[in-house]
This record gives sequence, C-alpha cells and structure tokens, in this order.
Amino acid sequence: MSLPSSNVVSFRLGPEEFQALQTLADRANVTPGAFAKALVLRGIGETEPGGASEVAKLRRDLAVVLESLLVATRALSPTDAKRFVTEKL
Repeated sequence: MSLPSSNVVSFRLGPEEFQALQTLADRANVTPGAFAKALVLRGIGETEPGGASEVAKLRRDLAVVLESLLVATRALSPTDAKRFVTEKL
C-alpha cells in the first residue's frame, strides 16, 4: 500500500514569534507545528475567491442557531431539528 503524496512547507520564525506560537499551541494542547498548520489551512480558507469561506461559516453559524431555536422552543425534537436544518440549509 503506497502512502499518499504530500508537500512539505517550512519557514523560520524569530524567537519572539516562535514563543508566541508555542504559547498559542500550548493553550490549544497541540504542537507548534500542528498549530501552524491549522493557521495556514484557516488562512487558505479565508482567502477563497468570492468569500466562499465566509459564506460557509455564516451558514454553519445559522445552522447552529436555527437548530438550537427549534429545540429550545420545542418545535422539533433534537433529531428532527438536526434533520430539518441539514435538509434546508
């Protein structure tokens, strides 16, 4: 079984920048490399043409709010609310 190919990206940080990265990674309970990768991937998503990433985020936020309201007002059961939101959004 062959492993999927991947590309390596590396860069250097000054001591202050690395310490800031280390602090953030520690708070998230991940390695500095994993945290840096997450930041890069988030950055790529935020720069998609036409703001597609922002629209996707708003849609996810709307889904959470709508599902919560449907359950809180007892309009639907949690299962039905999730299904409704999934089908409609």
